[in-house]
Amino acid sequence: MLNAMSLKDRLIPINEFSHGKAGKIFDSLKKYTSLIILRNNRPAGVIVSADEYDRLMELEEDNILLSEALERIQKNLGQPRRSHEDVLSALGVTREDIDNAEDVIIG
Repeated sequence: MLNAMSLKDRLIPINEFSHGKAGKIFDSLKKYTSLIILRNNRPAGVIVSADEYDRLMELEEDNILLSEALERIQKNLGQPRRSHEDVLSALGVTREDIDNAEDVIIG
C-alpha cells in the first residue's frame, strides 16, 4: 500500500523530462514500479517498469482466460458430463500413454 511519502516521490512533473532528468526518472523505476507523470499538476500518464508491465500483462491474460473458462462453465451447466476415462477412450489414449509421454515446456 502506498503511503503519502512514497506517493509524493512517484509524482513526476512532465517538465522534468525537458530539464535533462529523464535518466534519473527512469532510474527511479528500480525503486518504484510505477511513476505518475503530472501535467499542469494533474495526472497525465503513468510510466511502469518493464517487470511491472510484464506482471500486468500476465494478470490481463489470466483474467481473459478466467473469463473464457467461466463462460464455458456457464454454457455447459446442465449438460451431461464425461469422465476422464471416457474422454481418453474417445481420443484413443491410455493412461499409460500419458504416463510415458515426455514433458512439454510451454513458453
